[in-house]
Amino acid sequence: MDLALPNQSTFDMRKMAKSLYGESMGQKDRECLLIEKVARRRAEEALKEIRMHYPEATVEIDIKNGRGILTACQDRFVLSKEFVETEESLHSPHRISEYCRILQGRARLVLIVPQENSIKTFMRMLEFNQWWLFYYQVFFYDLEANIKRVDRKTWCEMIGRPYEPPARAPEIA
Repeated sequence: MDLALPNQSTFDMRKMAKSLYGESMGQKDRECLLIEKVARRRAEEALKEIRMHYPEATVEIDIKNGRGILTACQDRFVLSKEFVETEESLHSPHRISEYCRILQGRARLVLIVPQENSIKTFMRMLEFNQWWLFYYQVFFYDLEANIKRVDRKTWCEMIGRPYEPPARAPEIA
């Protein structure tokens, strides 16, 4: 679905959906609009983050097969690859190998998943740490397209465990 959208800060996606599809908009259509909205929000954030270090970088958005793909590049070199996944797209058998190839290529990997899948995805991504592939981030989004990073503190809150910051001790060689 390729839509020319006005400025997101002054535009309501629900109004657009009703005008395009009427009241009979199905679950797939709502999901597609949500993915597009989340992808656009994340693209704006990613561009700000990446341009701090790479001023000439660009971010491209591609939405296909029920997922959003954001690619940050500079001079045809991929700096970051970000995926806005749905519950359905997360269950593809080739996702983990796709993520692994990105990390092995020394690009940053960012996953933005539905809130219900964030804990499971966060735990699954920790497996990459065994191979020193730890330059990834996991975010979740809700039905209002709000995006929040899943870090150790957020993870503890989500599973109902109190957060205890790691104790800092001097390194002994």
